[in-house]
Amino acid sequence: MSPNLEDELRATFSARAESVPTGPAPYPATARRIVRDRRRRRAVVAGALMVSALLAVGVPAGLNHLGDRVGAMSPRHADALRWPLRGSLAGDKAFLGALREDALRRHPHSDMVHVLYAHDDGRRRVAVVVTVRGRSARGDVLYGPSGAAPRALKEDNLFADDSVPLDPEPIIWFAGGTGPLLLLGPPTMTEVKVSPAIAHRKDGTPYRVVRTIPADQGAVLTDVPGAQPAQVSVKFRIDGRYGDAQDVPYTMTAENAPGYWPAVGKAAAQAAGHVDAEQARGLLDGTAGYFGLPGDRLGYRLWWGARLPGGVDVLVATIRLPSGPEIRVVQDTYTYKDGSVSQDRSAVQVRDAADAQRPIGWTVAADPTFPEDQQRALGAVYVPGRSGARVELWSDGTMLTAGRTDATGLATFQVGIAADRLRTCEYHVLDDKGKIVARGGLGLPPLETALGRDAKW
Repeated sequence: MSPNLEDELRATFSARAESVPTGPAPYPATARRIVRDRRRRRAVVAGALMVSALLAVGVPAGLNHLGDRVGAMSPRHADALRWPLRGSLAGDKAFLGALREDALRRHPHSDMVHVLYAHDDGRRRVAVVVTVRGRSARGDVLYGPSGAAPRALKEDNLFADDSVPLDPEPIIWFAGGTGPLLLLGPPTMTEVKVSPAIAHRKDGTPYRVVRTIPADQGAVLTDVPGAQPAQVSVKFRIDGRYGDAQDVPYTMTAENAPGYWPAVGKAAAQAAGHVDAEQARGLLDGTAGYFGLPGDRLGYRLWWGARLPGGVDVLVATIRLPSGPEIRVVQDTYTYKDGSVSQDRSAVQVRDAADAQRPIGWTVAADPTFPEDQQRALGAVYVPGRSGARVELWSDGTMLTAGRTDATGLATFQVGIAADRLRTCEYHVLDDKGKIVARGGLGLPPLETALGRDAKW
């Protein structure tokens, strides 16, 4: 492995380590990270877009030097230069002037103010304002009741960026609750699809609830009935084609109840093996975060935990969501020599009451710094409540190895094959007479799949 690749991998895993809470109140920190990560992605694109837009013909002479500071303009950014000011207040010179004056009051060191959107639909007033200082652009949404003056509007930051121009893409802003939701793109954006939530059929299959909304010159301001904050997703039809779905940034402010941490600690102490209570709270908060909930809104049972060879802490749990399926989750936490960690979470839906107590198998990456096809991996099978049970590992009709569960119900296998191949193997659990009583695979899907986060639509 090249030093550069190793450095990049280490940086990646160190970044992922943030998903493991280490402070006394992990939920707010997790929520802030989710918001920050999702907004950072837009910041690079939308922030650069606004800088590009300000370089159009007609900028004050004193700002012409911005073109030299941000680098050459690619022809593919020409659409951004032609985005017009939109909204019902686009022709209201008095209001637009007041917006610019208020923006300079809020951000007094700005070199320039540019209004991208100004609209009043009789219920609310929404505007998008960009301020520029040097090579940096800051975008804000101002919103409030219909007819409100700029100084009476609330301000919500969209982006703050100083990067070079990138491909333009629509701006997304969501006020939370059931809206409003603002989608602002090029004039060639003719409609959008808005999915307020993930739903599940009776068999547990996830699907997306979807509504199609026509755009007005590339702009949409709409309510989102039935919105679940962390589940809202959108697609844009631009130049006659729909792009990929994009998650809508959201803000979570709820915190876990005071008794939540002690309750998780008690559940961890009652589990088989050894469950790290802090990692258990991280699993619950992380899972709840997919749905904009605090961890104490989940029903859960911590079944088993242990530290496996290679320094991997493993936790097996069942989790029930308030408005979704019950799932069986396996969380692997790998700790590096420098103290940083990385985590993998995989899960399957619980089909019936007995399913949560059946054996479960998975693949553990003994050293995630290696590429997938070179990872040293363990096969693991947990058989609840059964010590000394014989477990066999099979591949393409051939038994690779066999072992017995330890006192906690765990069997592990080191067979010297890469993780991607190990995931295709099957385990057999036998009773005392040699009869197969349970079987399954070692290739559990990611947690996002079980929760429906990656449901196609």
